[in-house]
Amino acid sequence: MKSLLIIGGLGLLGNRLVQKAKGKFDVAFTYRSGEPWHDAKGHQLDITDFQATNFLIKELQPDAVINTAAFHVVDGCEKDKNLAKLVNTDAAINLGRACQKAGSHYIFVSTDYVFDGSKKEKYSVSDVPNPQSYYGESKLLAESSLLSMDADNAVARTSVIYGWNPKKNFITWLIGELKAGKEVKIVDDQFSSPTLADNGADALLRMVELEKTGVWHVAGKDCLSRYVLAQKTAKVFGFDESLIRPIKTSELNQLAKRPANSCLDVGKTEKELGVRMLSCDQGLMLMAKQEKKLREPWRCL
Repeated sequence: MKSLLIIGGLGLLGNRLVQKAKGKFDVAFTYRSGEPWHDAKGHQLDITDFQATNFLIKELQPDAVINTAAFHVVDGCEKDKNLAKLVNTDAAINLGRACQKAGSHYIFVSTDYVFDGSKKEKYSVSDVPNPQSYYGESKLLAESSLLSMDADNAVARTSVIYGWNPKKNFITWLIGELKAGKEVKIVDDQFSSPTLADNGADALLRMVELEKTGVWHVAGKDCLSRYVLAQKTAKVFGFDESLIRPIKTSELNQLAKRPANSCLDVGKTEKELGVRMLSCDQGLMLMAKQEKKLREPWRCL
């Protein structure tokens, strides 16, 4: 059985990876803070501590490592570029070098924000990135360095990850607002490929099984606006759709520029990994079933 280390095992995507890896891999995970709820082996780690990171990889000698850790507050990255580079670029590259020394297969989770949004169709893995925000730039810097290394490295770009977790994401925030009867304003001119964390985890674990390297798009099948995503969420969970009002991105005066279209083509992923990437409707319906199953649905699959 392969040994697998999940970096960021209490996060949205990392949590599902740890849960789904059990029984398939000898799994361990890292976490920066908080109380772990997994029965797998947890290691407290701040990946910006390069010495501690290198020591852990050398000690565990994992067959594979999936790095889900990131500073992903887009405007926050614009405000603190040093921190963004430290976490999203330097720490990610340091992990890659440690994995190279240990002979570990390394998968770096990146973002659809490496693209500028000018394309009318979905972005393929062969399209040339051109990030418009420092968040996207910090991720692309890591991508470029890792892919240039003589090592078993892979880049997995994803888009608007959602699902159950104690920490809020777009969908769980929206559910909370609608449940409270609050009106929300959602942009209708930003298009992406929302990704259920459970489904993204399936694809990433398949990449580990098949020892895939290079660039992959691990995202949902749809290409839709945040506004339509919000409408679908209200419908699936039985909330009042009239509480959702469309607005334009320009009205938000956001610090960092967002791509108008960052939808990802997952054709290669489905064909070569044999994993079916879910539509938004399918993902939201699965979330609704999980909520009915457990009071803390991030603990169930």
